[in-house]
Amino acid sequence: KELGFDIGGGFQQPEDESESEEENEPDILRVPDAVWGTDNDYGIPLLDLTMQAKCLEAPFAGWGTMPRKNRMTGTYHFYVEDYRFENLWKNPLDVANSACASIVEPNFSVYDDMPKAVAIWQMYRKRWLARWYQSVGITIFVDLNISEKHADLRLMGVPAGWKAYCTRAYSDRLDATEREYQAAVEKAGTESILFVVYGGGKKAEELSKQRGWIWYQDQQSKDAGGKRNGKG
Repeated sequence: KELGFDIGGGFQQPEDESESEEENEPDILRVPDAVWGTDNDYGIPLLDLTMQAKCLEAPFAGWGTMPRKNRMTGTYHFYVEDYRFENLWKNPLDVANSACASIVEPNFSVYDDMPKAVAIWQMYRKRWLARWYQSVGITIFVDLNISEKHADLRLMGVPAGWKAYCTRAYSDRLDATEREYQAAVEKAGTESILFVVYGGGKKAEELSKQRGWIWYQDQQSKDAGGKRNGKG
């Protein structure tokens, strides 16, 4: 029986326990109107320090770049157009039921010209969703990619000692990525952090190698490169 042979005759494929558990695991069907603890005057939820990502589990994929009903056991990020994930605020169940190990917090856009009230609302939504995903077993990378004008909001709701971060880099302003890294180190209380950089081209790749960061090519560049090389 242990080798896959049935005593009654014939051969049976050994049961894949992980697949069996995944198939039998019930979907989450309801999202509560949860109120979380906070460390600020705006009620932006405080993340659970025990549910931060411990590694970047592959594949690392943008939300909406693969069928949403597919099981995806890696890490989702949201460095894509807002319309691709805006509906998560109304219905966050697809991510919860995707089987992903981790996510980067939903990157609701925060721009320099946004009123502070709107920027706070975007940060509230980001942290509320992240905190709820933690409650259903998904670990979190804190997203650092917001307008520098509203940088005072960047780490609201992130507890001291947090070590898992991700950001979207831009080749013409890598100094901003450096400042985000320093803010993350200060919050963590150590330089031994998990820091993921998405995009920013060769300059960001080289900087990441120098600093020991994890770098991923952005999907747009990857797709363009594939077409130039006759693969797209």
